[in-house]
Amino acid sequence: MMLISVFSYAITPGNGEKVSPQLQAALEKEFTGAQYIVWQSLKEHSLYHAKFVYNNEQVNAFFEEDGKLLAMGRYITTAALPMAILKSLHNNYDGYQLQDAIEYSKAGETSYVVSLENEKHG
Repeated sequence: MMLISVFSYAITPGNGEKVSPQLQAALEKEFTGAQYIVWQSLKEHSLYHAKFVYNNEQVNAFFEEDGKLLAMGRYITTAALPMAILKSLHNNYDGYQLQDAIEYSKAGETSYVVSLENEKHG
């Protein structure tokens, strides 16, 4: 659920929380040229969340305190979903409209979070 709540707000320019130079350097190394960076400390998990724009896309990244990148995600167009996922959604959720898609990567594995809507469940 943390992933969904993190992606539920739009990126806007702002200061966010101050982070160490080590975290700033880690983000710059992984996402050179990132803009509109806003940091949030997730103290209960000892993590830092950065939201920013990278290559004209809204991106969220999660770092450990030492700067290690743990996970990242971005909104993608629904047409950019892999064909196997689109086919599965069509077969299992006929009558639903695909609204949003998020590509989420962690430990070298990529997952997708989608939102579906129909007349009863909007």
